[in-house]
Amino acid sequence: MPDLITFPFERPENGGIPYLPIAAGVVLFFFSSHARNMLMAGWVHWQTQLKRGVTSRYPRFQGREPSARQEWIDFWRTTRTMGVYSAAYAVTLLSYHAGITQIYLDPAEYGWLYFGFSIVLALVIQDTYFYWTHRAQHHPRLMKWVHAEHHVTNPTPWTAFSMNMGQAWIESLIFPILTIAIPMHPAAVLVWLFCVNWIALN
Repeated sequence: MPDLITFPFERPENGGIPYLPIAAGVVLFFFSSHARNMLMAGWVHWQTQLKRGVTSRYPRFQGREPSARQEWIDFWRTTRTMGVYSAAYAVTLLSYHAGITQIYLDPAEYGWLYFGFSIVLALVIQDTYFYWTHRAQHHPRLMKWVHAEHHVTNPTPWTAFSMNMGQAWIESLIFPILTIAIPMHPAAVLVWLFCVNWIALN
C-alpha cells in the first residue's frame, strides 16, 4: 500500500505516468525539504545569534554580525534552491516511471543490510560529486556565473543553500545520478537527504 514516501513511485494499473501523484510528491518534497532545512538552520541561528551568552563563542567571518537584510536574502535564495531541488526530484520521479532509475519499493528486494549500505554509499558518491563540482565552480571563468552569490554574503545560518541558480542545478543533479547509478529505496533517499542537510549546516 502506498505511503507518504512511496506514493509518487506507485505505477498505475493501466500503465502510463501518474502525473497527479508526481505533482503532489514534488510539492510535498519542496515543503518538507524547506521545513527540514528551516528547523536545522533555525536551531543554528538560535545557538549562534539569539541565545544569550553563546554568541562570542562563534567567530564572525567579516568581524560583524550579519544584517537582517542579509538573512532575508539568504532565506530567499534557500527557498529558490529548494525549488530547484524539487525540480530535480520531479526529473527523478519521471525517470523512475520511464524505467531509467534503479529505485525499488520493496525493502525485502535487497534486504535491510543493503538499505543501510546504500545510504553510506550515497553519502560517499555525493561527497565526491560535491567536492569536484565545488572545486570546478571556483575556477575564475565559472565563479561569477555559478558560485559568486554563495560567497558575497556575510555568512548566516541560512547561507548553506543560498546560491546561484547555476550552482543549485549542478548540485541537484546528484538526485537522478544517484538513483540511476545504484539501487535505492525512497526511504533511504530520505535518510540520505537528512544527513546531507545536517552536514551542510555544520
